[in-house]
Amino acid sequence: MCELDKRSELNYARFTQVSGSCLVDADFLNTERFMNPAQFESRISAPGGTLALMEHALNEYVHGLIHNDSPVNPCRAAVREACISAATKNPGFFSLTVPTGGGKTLSSLAFALRHAQLFDLNRIIYVVPFTTIIEQNAEEFRRVMNLVPGIENDRLVIEHHSNFDPDKENAHSRLACENWNAPLIVTTSVQFYESLFGKKTSACRKLHNLARAVIILDEAQTIPVDYLRPILSALDELVLNYGSTVVLCTATQPAVNKRLDFPIGIENVREIIPEPKRLYLSLNRVNVENLGLRTDDDLVSLLRKEERVLCIVNTRGHARTLIEALGIEEGHYHLSALMCPAHRSQKLAEIRRRLEAGLRCRVVSTQLIEAGVDVDFPVVFRSMAGLDAIAQAAGRCNRNGRLAQKGQVFIFTSEHQDREHFLADTANCAAQVLELKAGDILDLETIDQYFKLYYWDQTARWDRQTVMRSFNLVQDKDFPFLFDFSRVARDFRIISENTRPVIVPWGNYGVELCETLRILPALNRDILRKLQRFSVQISARTWMAQLRRTITPVHEGSLAILMSLKQYYSDTFGLHIDDPLGDAIFV
Repeated sequence: MCELDKRSELNYARFTQVSGSCLVDADFLNTERFMNPAQFESRISAPGGTLALMEHALNEYVHGLIHNDSPVNPCRAAVREACISAATKNPGFFSLTVPTGGGKTLSSLAFALRHAQLFDLNRIIYVVPFTTIIEQNAEEFRRVMNLVPGIENDRLVIEHHSNFDPDKENAHSRLACENWNAPLIVTTSVQFYESLFGKKTSACRKLHNLARAVIILDEAQTIPVDYLRPILSALDELVLNYGSTVVLCTATQPAVNKRLDFPIGIENVREIIPEPKRLYLSLNRVNVENLGLRTDDDLVSLLRKEERVLCIVNTRGHARTLIEALGIEEGHYHLSALMCPAHRSQKLAEIRRRLEAGLRCRVVSTQLIEAGVDVDFPVVFRSMAGLDAIAQAAGRCNRNGRLAQKGQVFIFTSEHQDREHFLADTANCAAQVLELKAGDILDLETIDQYFKLYYWDQTARWDRQTVMRSFNLVQDKDFPFLFDFSRVARDFRIISENTRPVIVPWGNYGVELCETLRILPALNRDILRKLQRFSVQISARTWMAQLRRTITPVHEGSLAILMSLKQYYSDTFGLHIDDPLGDAIFV
């Protein structure tokens, strides 16, 4: 274990957790070696030189991409070269500021593979906030690692998140998810931070494997302000005392550098891109215009004038209202989290085919489409939100730079603002900045000003749950290290909403899974993983109200299956059951 060189209360607490992680994982592995030696021997053990083979495969893969005709390829090549050059610098904090579509996913991987080899780091952990991004990134990483000779990619790339397609899972990947012992882990922010602040065995077993790792935080601007202090402190600890490198990778850097008015920030963050402003100008493929307040009738009229257009709104209810007003007809699509993941994947495939064929394609979606989903529209409308979200929406417009002129992004203020209170902070910060800004509202200076309002000026929210207080040393000479880890695990909740899943018998495979679930004597990991692709999360209140009305409880009420797909699930909208206490299901 590494020697601590900063003696603060958090250091002692983290050292306690990491030591415990080593012991817990070792205990599990030794028990497994004795009780199930075959399984123990099957655990992933990457041979020496694996990272070098992975880097060679990545070089081959990228060389194959160079031959496509995207006008943004020169910029992507420059980003990659900057990443490879920066990889020679000593471990620590880095930032990678690349506009959407600039190739930061593969370029950051190139940095990580080179950096890990040069400084003898053990693995790469790619942390993504949204499952829509993680599925796409992991799939591309698998295509890369298919080029590694002699090693199956399921021993190289481990995907760990709630919506993971069980058909891609096997014994090796299941075991690696237990303690993240693999060369490349692709996971969610929830999984990652749970490992830093959780107390369950499933979280604790991973913690020691975060040491001496390259940790890439994709879409770093999504760090929640209410947990900013504990998260930044934990990242600082991994770099300072556990030999890790952390890369803040995003199109809109969240300005978390330490300064006089932001004392909890990170010191010595090195930007990988030599001239971020110049790169932004080179990759600027859209014009952005603020339309102000627009009614739904206004929006429908504007959408109908475009053959290929994407409209992103802030609530599921608004998305449904707009697509109904637009009309359910060929080429019109609705996307929201009320559609199970398997259904959404099918719709996205249809949308991409129509776009590539130049056919009419009008899409109304919630925010799930705006980060990491590879679609390319000439026109995008975005309901007022944070500037980082607006920048992400802009990344779905003229994504590959093939339009003769710049794409067009329109921001509008919805007539349903009273139902978007959960976005009030970010939207208000964005509105304040836009009032004072003329010209390009997504340039780096404007983004910096936005995060000044959102992060720096909200001191009271930096640790809303007072997580850091639980790491105070107890003033007792006999028991000085009684940190309240249980309270931390209870109060640190990135996703605080209390939801429960409804299993949807969608498609032949969904029907088959539901039939199996009904007759299965006991739940097991395999069936639960498969059901995630056919689940829709709704509020616990709605779930309880609908029990035995539209959903059937199974396995003593631990799960529930939708009674009738025809009555309560639409190919257009997904789940459409009413909340007897209101219509919150569509918010």
